[in-house]
Amino acid sequence: MASLQIKSLTKNFQHAIRITRALKVRYLWIDSLCIVQDDDAEWEAQSADMGLVYANAECVVSASASRDSDGGCFRPQDLFRSDCVLRKSSFRSIEVEASDDKSFAASLKLFKDRAENTVLSTRAWAFQERYLARRVLHFCEGVVFFECNNLIVRDGIRFSRATYPRRAGVRSDGTLYPLEECEAVRPPSERSRMAQTRTRRGRFRMAFSQPPPENPQDTARLDLLSRMLALSARSGMRGAFELLWRFKGTENAEKVEFHQSWYEIVEQYSTRKLTRESDKLKAMSGIAYFIQKNTAFRYAAGLWKGMLAFNLLWVVSSSPEERPARNIPSWSWGSVNGRISHRLQFPEPTEQLEGTNGTSQPFRFQSTWREITPLISEGEMEVIEQRSDLVLSARLSVHGHLHASTSLQVNIIHDAILPSASTTSGQLFYLPVLAFKNDKVHPVGSVMQIHGLVVRSKLNVRCTYERVGYFWTANCLGLKQVLERQRNPTSLVYLV
Repeated sequence: MASLQIKSLTKNFQHAIRITRALKVRYLWIDSLCIVQDDDAEWEAQSADMGLVYANAECVVSASASRDSDGGCFRPQDLFRSDCVLRKSSFRSIEVEASDDKSFAASLKLFKDRAENTVLSTRAWAFQERYLARRVLHFCEGVVFFECNNLIVRDGIRFSRATYPRRAGVRSDGTLYPLEECEAVRPPSERSRMAQTRTRRGRFRMAFSQPPPENPQDTARLDLLSRMLALSARSGMRGAFELLWRFKGTENAEKVEFHQSWYEIVEQYSTRKLTRESDKLKAMSGIAYFIQKNTAFRYAAGLWKGMLAFNLLWVVSSSPEERPARNIPSWSWGSVNGRISHRLQFPEPTEQLEGTNGTSQPFRFQSTWREITPLISEGEMEVIEQRSDLVLSARLSVHGHLHASTSLQVNIIHDAILPSASTTSGQLFYLPVLAFKNDKVHPVGSVMQIHGLVVRSKLNVRCTYERVGYFWTANCLGLKQVLERQRNPTSLVYLV
């Protein structure tokens, strides 16, 4: 058996060994030591299971303050204004944190500054390592954070914790609250006078102008409200991942919630850096594996089969760049560079209800999505590349209606810089994908919107198109033209 001298390792690895021993954990996984380097076959075989390693780990150690492999985990500890320290000697001290109302916000800001805005957070392969892990120890500049699926704790001694806020409109499994429950938690107008005030940022907060009366009906309402809040999905990346792998929704309004959670993850991942361009989708395969295993949806090159009427609606929110050479289809966000986002989201937070215990509680439980109509239907998927039962490249077939690019008044967002001339591509078309009503989605107050893809035909390849952009419209004439066309038989469209 080959031996390894600890002193020969980088400082990050040496410190990780010390931490593992201090935690009394027997095994430590380090990618570059456990996977043979510069061996493509070994990498392909082992990297496919890396997600399982991190998902099943007791704890993941993050050298968040380190800029390279020799930065190490241990840094001198910072003292904060809220700390009270009685120092007896250089090795012994008594530390106390004075509690204050700002500790919650301060802890989250400190966590973002020290644990998230780091060099490590720019690496694509480190993304799933963090969010698949049940527990992470972040060794940051001057402070240590413990992060798990329920809370974030700063320096176990001082015990400054922050729990994840809740999304009131949807349960943690992606299902919406029944209408009768939404109505039951609304405060009775005859018993509570609501005062509306504007905060510094121009957002509205609903607050009781007097304590609610002690009434059995009001007590039951508040009990139901408390239970609904406890079941609500958590916000943030960990909450989004939980909703995705636990998803049980079937209605279109619930599928929107899946779409929003998926692209919350994609947006954070999309700007991370890769050593090998071919790893663009592979570095998220661990996250995709858990979602596919626990839901009825099949992963399709960064999107989800069964969700295409929503998932195809991604946009590049940064300046478009040239499309890189990757073996990824044009309909996938993985085919382009830049920050990926989507337009099926609210530009501003919704109102909130000030609870009787003085804590802010979400007010809006009822979904604002109305008349959601997919304008395409999914056909068969021709798999081109597959890895560990996950599709990384494929040709999609959908049934829909193509409109000439000069026939509609629409807003266009380009995916990438188009080449000036191409011998393999031809005319541009609009492919409507989804229609819906939601006056909270930009443009706020619109009656109905239609969103879809800008595609370009492939010359000499029948019914085959590549995606080159995204369009949306709330224009009355454009809406009428699209919806009238929907009454006609659909066409078969291959997307490559």
